[in-house]
Amino acid sequence: AAAEKLQLDFIAADPEDANRLVAFGKFLEAERADPRRAEFYFKDAIRLQPENWAAAAAWASWLVHHGGRARRTEALHIIRHICESLKGDGADKSASKIIEQMAIRLSELDQDAAAREILADLKRKAFDPSFAEALIEARAGNLAKADMLFATILRKPGLYYRDAANVAANHAYILFARRKDVAAREALRVAEERSQNGFIDSGIRLELAFYKWVHTGGDLQPLKALIVRGVRSPGWDLSRSVERAQSEKPRDAELVAAVADVIAGRKQVKFLNDFPAWRQT
Repeated sequence: AAAEKLQLDFIAADPEDANRLVAFGKFLEAERADPRRAEFYFKDAIRLQPENWAAAAAWASWLVHHGGRARRTEALHIIRHICESLKGDGADKSASKIIEQMAIRLSELDQDAAAREILADLKRKAFDPSFAEALIEARAGNLAKADMLFATILRKPGLYYRDAANVAANHAYILFARRKDVAAREALRVAEERSQNGFIDSGIRLELAFYKWVHTGGDLQPLKALIVRGVRSPGWDLSRSVERAQSEKPRDAELVAAVADVIAGRKQVKFLNDFPAWRQT
């Protein structure tokens, strides 16, 4: 409640600032499991500043993750419009980051060819979209390539703590999927170490807690606490962990799948109360 009030006060100080509305919308979506209220703030940001590409990108992401198949065409139209509009900003790093996000959203809509072409265009302009490339390859099932890309990113000097934690968490997911458990546990350690040395999104902490619970026998309680608080990772694909649980822990697999759906925003948390292990934690 205190964090929400702080952000609402920040908006009240300048209600015409679209970026403040976008930030609060993202907070509601990822920290409070409230995509409906987030929708209002994203739309209001676009109303105030139609050419604010961060607002447009947030709205496109919302459509991909919460709009369902009925709004798929609308999402694709917005994503393509953003990418075409920003193409000319070759020297603009912030524009390149938004384009990377849109490439990932295209991949989530099964538009891998278009996503790869967008990233190839960024490379031609001397940007490095390797993180987006790794996520797209992972979603496409090219786990060895995703593994290589994540490992390469982590070796880069000067990687910010927040970025390093995010990359290491994603790398751990891929390594567990490839059953390279020793390396995966090391990636988890790196992600947790980095998360203690800088501001880390709660979504990353949520994913780390999920991997520890599913793959290392970790306690469910830290994961449950984050989920109950409203933390989510909208659209995040945890299917590889679910598949491994189905083969190794069939008794727990149904709960693992349900938790993965809640994390991604596909199910409400109340559905988890059907599982005794969840209720008793």
